[in-house]
Amino acid sequence: MVNLEQNYRDELTFFRGKLPPPTIRFREWFLNKSETFNTVDLGLSRKLKNDHQCKKKQCYYNAWKSDVTGHYRYFEGFVISDKLPVQIEHSWLVKDGVVIDPTLIIANRLGDQYFGIEINRKWLNKHVMKTQTTGGFLTDYYLHEKKGGEIDG
Repeated sequence: MVNLEQNYRDELTFFRGKLPPPTIRFREWFLNKSETFNTVDLGLSRKLKNDHQCKKKQCYYNAWKSDVTGHYRYFEGFVISDKLPVQIEHSWLVKDGVVIDPTLIIANRLGDQYFGIEINRKWLNKHVMKTQTTGGFLTDYYLHEKKGGEIDG
């Protein structure tokens, strides 16, 4: 099994000195804040997919729409499957350390490993309303935290 966290550490080591310092700082921030998950709640993933009519290839929207009120933790990062060992940018929800994936369950393809950062729900909802988009917010969230991380500021 590929270890996403170790791969990310290895890439950071390899690219140190080769990439601009701001890129390295972003990667260090991601690595320091990230969490890894290996278990998916199939039942809850299916329920959210069905209840919210989630669609393929819309992971950011599906994860946000499935839980606008913030009952679960919202994550952005990477997912990988042992069947296809290529890391893919992805978004998912987490409850009690278990992944809820209302997107990949659509194609009966769930990740074996999820590696990412929790994005504060209040910031997320405000940013979605401001940008009128849902996701791919890791860089925006990094810049927000770099400025001091005030949710309302």
